[in-house]
Amino acid sequence: MASLALTDSLCQSVDVRNDVQAFQRLSGCRVVEGFVQILLIDRADETSYDNVTFPELREITDYLLLYRVNGLRSVGKLFPNLAVIRGNTLLFNYAFISFEMIHLQEIGLHSLTDILRGGVRIEKNPLLCFVNTVDWDHIAKASKGEHYIKQTKDPFPRRVLGWIRLEDGIITGRGTDICALAWYARAFP
Repeated sequence: MASLALTDSLCQSVDVRNDVQAFQRLSGCRVVEGFVQILLIDRADETSYDNVTFPELREITDYLLLYRVNGLRSVGKLFPNLAVIRGNTLLFNYAFISFEMIHLQEIGLHSLTDILRGGVRIEKNPLLCFVNTVDWDHIAKASKGEHYIKQTKDPFPRRVLGWIRLEDGIITGRGTDICALAWYARAFP
């Protein structure tokens, strides 16, 4: 499906819904004038996103919403160069929302330097690691202290169960060990 391109790199709001193929709407977008909503993708696993990445996307003028997207492990893999979320229009006072993402393990938006208006809401992401190590007040200065971050994985679980695998810098496996082992792998390469 074609993107809603205004020019070769400027796109209107993008709603990625129900199917991984809908991500093609973001192809070629450098700036999205509006929101990016990624939601309600039930029939997907981590391999569904193997070739889904948009390194050209640098800016979203409204908000970025992730809601109930199965199989997605890293937002940063999708948008490795996203630097700015302007927050011109917000979703319930938030510019970045990750809600009920059951497979998400990392935000990973290493290029994100500015959320110009609106806060961050990260809730009910049971496998998400290290979210509290990000200085959200520094990135979203206008909403300092107004971020809502709840129900994410303990970064230092008390025991290790099962097996692990390190692939592309992301540790996967069974048990409660993923966050602690990811920290260990990054601290002691």
